[in-house]
This record gives sequence, C-alpha cells and structure tokens, in this order.
Amino acid sequence: MRPFNDYPTSWGSSRASIWGTVGPASYARITVGDAPVANGQVVQAVSFGMKFLDFVVGGLSDDARWLVVAVPQKPTVGANQSASATTYTLKWISQVTATVGGQAQTAGVEAANSTDLSSTTVRLLGIGPK
Repeated sequence: MRPFNDYPTSWGSSRASIWGTVGPASYARITVGDAPVANGQVVQAVSFGMKFLDFVVGGLSDDARWLVVAVPQKPTVGANQSASATTYTLKWISQVTATVGGQAQTAGVEAANSTDLSSTTVRLLGIGPK
C-alpha cells in the first residue's frame, strides 16, 4: 500500500502521513524486554513516504478485532536518545476472545503466534521531521 492521497503533509516543523497496512500472514509475538524488540510486524518510514519517523500511532483495525501499538526500533532515552527512527514494530492485540486468523485469541492479549492477519487492515499515523 502507499500513503493516503495528499500525504505526507506538513504540520509546523514536522511532516505527517497516514498509511494503511495489512497484517502479516504468520504473526510472531514480540519479544519483550529487548531493545530493539524482535518479531511483531516491521514497518519502515519509507512506507509513509518519509525518511524518518518521530512517532507512529496505531489504532483499531478496520474490522475492530485488533488494536495495533507501534514500538520504535531505536532508543528513546539515555545517551543514545534520538526521536527519529526509520523502523517501528507493530504489536497486534486482540479485541475479541474467539478463533481469529486460525488461532485462539484472548481479548486484551497479543495475537497468538502463527495468526494469519493478512486479511486485516489498520491505518497508521506517522509523524517525523521535514
């Protein structure tokens, strides 16, 4: 997919872009505690039509079965602090307790390993430097 029409656009000294993405055919749960995190679904700044991203906002999928949270793949605190990153990882969290994408899901819990999310779409808002 490509960014929505008329995006990227500018907000003051920042650029913003809305991009729709489809979930992966076989999701792998994020490994918690390591930076950068492993697994999940990787999205690149270029997908938003941008070089860098300061922040990515996820939301509910188009079918409202998934909440998507974006995790930056660059340290945001400490000596290596830098807001801009080229890569974010998406964490898909089930909003239903049911079998979805071929796997048993529990509401409020990250998608089970091997879940097929390829028929699910979510819109993301990316904000980055000009």
